[in-house]
Amino acid sequence: MKKTIFLWLALVLFLAGCSTAGVKKSVPLESIAAYPEQIRLQKGDTEVIQVVITPNNADEQELVWATSDQSVAIVDKNGVVSALEPGHCTVTVASKAYSQISCHVGIIVTGKKNVEQDTQPSREDSYVTYVPQTNATLVYPTYYFSEREVERMDQEQIQFLINQIYAKNGYVFRSQEIQNYFSQMPWYVAVSNDTSRLAMSSLDRSNLNLLIRFRDQNGGNMSSDLGWIWTRHIVDSPISASYVSNLSDYDIQLLINTIYAKNGYLFETKELQSLFDGQPWYQGKTSEVDQLPFSAMDKENLQILIDHRS
Repeated sequence: MKKTIFLWLALVLFLAGCSTAGVKKSVPLESIAAYPEQIRLQKGDTEVIQVVITPNNADEQELVWATSDQSVAIVDKNGVVSALEPGHCTVTVASKAYSQISCHVGIIVTGKKNVEQDTQPSREDSYVTYVPQTNATLVYPTYYFSEREVERMDQEQIQFLINQIYAKNGYVFRSQEIQNYFSQMPWYVAVSNDTSRLAMSSLDRSNLNLLIRFRDQNGGNMSSDLGWIWTRHIVDSPISASYVSNLSDYDIQLLINTIYAKNGYLFETKELQSLFDGQPWYQGKTSEVDQLPFSAMDKENLQILIDHRS
């Protein structure tokens, strides 16, 4: 009798273990972020908004898109914004499962450019567009760059585009910071850290050679590997001293300048001002530091960065 009871208990425990072993732990969505934070379009143009989901393995990742004024611009379920008429509106992207988790992108639509005007790309025209494609061949750049177009880019844009081309072909970066960034992109598939094993198209190789040539002949060693999108993303969160201790002096100063820029600082040097003027999120307001609306987080981040600056 005792033996029968023991076997029965053992069977119950075994079945209980089997019933829970296959239960998958849920991963709740924490936040979503959209880039760029402001888009300038001409009537008839389209652009894709890139969304980063945190964590990237969250269970509920379905998004809902809406625009505040459909007469100015509309947006589809993939985040493709279409400019209809001149004006301003706001595109909101929210989690379908967690409606309180959302973010916004400002849209500015201008009239069609006169065909007789100069059609050479401006800094805004050459601004990197991040597209959430699962097919890496559709990731920007998707056309052959001209030398004149690359001449108009700053060193940050050039270096980021170099990394973007490597990433779309599956390069595994040695820098953990860069690897973490591109690993969030839905089109990124790791292949190898050996560039000879990457199956690049002739278009990618042509653009890569052109970008590297301009980077190297213009002192490309003085640029940040991830560029302005990286800095703008980093300063929107608390920065730790351990993180800053691994940055170069150049990147530390770049982050300091970006914190000032995101609060509307007008820079004294023409070079710095022109660099930030080319960023769609930048809105210069004042050169008076005491009038800048630094948040408590901004002040803490600045102090950590300044303490680690050589």
